[in-house]
Order: sequence, then C-alpha cells, then structure tokens
Amino acid sequence: MKNLHLLTFTLGVAACSTVSQMKYREIKGFFPGNDMVKENTAVQLFFIDSASMATAFHPAATMGTKLKSPDFSKEFAVGIALPAGTEERQIVIDAVEYENKTAKVFYKIQSTGKNLSYSMKPAILIAVNKKNVASVEVLENGKKVNRFDL
Repeated sequence: MKNLHLLTFTLGVAACSTVSQMKYREIKGFFPGNDMVKENTAVQLFFIDSASMATAFHPAATMGTKLKSPDFSKEFAVGIALPAGTEERQIVIDAVEYENKTAKVFYKIQSTGKNLSYSMKPAILIAVNKKNVASVEVLENGKKVNRFDL
C-alpha cells in the first residue's frame, strides 16, 4: 500500500509543470506609432518580430542616448500601449514566467490619480529570449488578455 501511495505521489509530481522566471529587458527610446494605438480599446498589445518593428514602434533617441533594438535572432518583443489620456498612468511589468514552452508576461496598470495638463499614451516595450518558447501569453492583473503563437 505504501508503494502505491509513493507511486501515485511520484506520478503526480512528474505531471506538474515547472514554472520558472524569465529574464527580460525593457527597450527604452521607442514609442508606438500614432496609427498603432486604437483609441477605442483599453489596452493595445503587440507581438513584435523584425518585420513588424518598423511599423509598430518608432525610435525616439534623446541627446546622448544610444538605442538598443531587440536582437530578433535571439529575442522577441512584446509591446503594451494605452490610448491617450490626461490621467497619469504607468504600465508595470510584474514578471515574465516560462511554463510548458509558453512565456507569460504579467503586467498591471498603475494610476497616480493625477490629472495632467496634456495628453499622453503610456507604452512599454520589452525583449524576451525566444529560446524554447512556442507561444506568449499576456496577462493583466493575472487575467489572460491575449496569446501569440510563434
């Protein structure tokens, strides 16, 4: 009987998937094109490969800043953008996890409640290693909002 319980436990543990943290980097100095962010959606998500980078996000270097684009031979990029608004908001990446060949990007939107005297479109662009990744899920506050297959 003990052997049966041990076998059941071993099979149960083996069936569980392993979740691990993935490293990612924020890509600074790029912004989404005006025609890419739709005003009637709460959040706009982008899966970016080398071909779509030129149309989805544009470089905006400032003095002394050298831009570092994703290395699409090793990485993919995920962009998250909000429509224009006068409330101060920020997109925060909580984690990027790897499970069963899926990269899961967890984010949240933070608002200070402060009204701005101008309109802004908050956006973030991150690069993630694509080794062994077959799909990408994007989750806002833990709830899946989109999935991209590579």
